[in-house]
Amino acid sequence: KQLSSYANQGNHEQALNLFRQMHSSFALPLDAHVFSLALKSCAAAFRPVLGASVHAHTLKSNFISNPFVGCALLDVYGKCVSVSHARKLFDEIPQRNAVVWNAMISHYTHCGKIREAVELHDAMDVMPNESSFNAIIKGLVGTEDGSYKAIEFYRKMIEFRFKPNLITLLALVSACSAIGAFRLVK
Repeated sequence: KQLSSYANQGNHEQALNLFRQMHSSFALPLDAHVFSLALKSCAAAFRPVLGASVHAHTLKSNFISNPFVGCALLDVYGKCVSVSHARKLFDEIPQRNAVVWNAMISHYTHCGKIREAVELHDAMDVMPNESSFNAIIKGLVGTEDGSYKAIEFYRKMIEFRFKPNLITLLALVSACSAIGAFRLVK
């Protein structure tokens, strides 16, 4: 419970210290939730070496198949190492839910690899959700011809019967203003 509190309040160094204590004392069994919190803190505190160490422990403990652990690992590699390392890990995660797919799509868009993000979105073998579309729409805005493509993705989102949220609407306003299509904003 304390680890969760530290990680969720942004006290990542304290969370990592507590994780080390828990791991070295063998006082409590380390489960997927504990590993995902430790990895979340590794990514937020920009601690790739410790993240790699925790990754090794997830492999030994067979928690790599847990989608929450997989998503947290993607964040460590995507934020602290490289998007290509994150993609390699993504390809090795056996059970990928929408959250895992969205994490990889977001890492691509954050580093400007929009084409790869769109290709991954189109290849999703699970139902996309609002976050799937938002990552692409937001990533497309500001790229060459991206505003038009962002509007196309918005239309796809509506076809899937997803309602736009604030993230969607802010990205669409940027897209419409970039192409001078203010009537679409309404």
